[in-house]
Amino acid sequence: MCDDEDEKTPCSRPQPPLRCGQMLAPEVKLDRSVQDRIGQELRKLYDEALREPVPDRLLALIDPKAARRSLH
Repeated sequence: MCDDEDEKTPCSRPQPPLRCGQMLAPEVKLDRSVQDRIGQELRKLYDEALREPVPDRLLALIDPKAARRSLH
């Protein structure tokens, strides 16, 4: 916030960059049940992604021999 502006108006002047570990906003604490629900949903999302096959183009970059074997 700028010294010459009221509290509700964001500062239009450039601000110095944040340092590692600095936050943009005050820390918000979530209830444990909310944290647990977010964790469940994230696990579900990532579990689905992990079950998807590796695309052939990516496999060819990682292991060209395996990619050639999968084409035959």
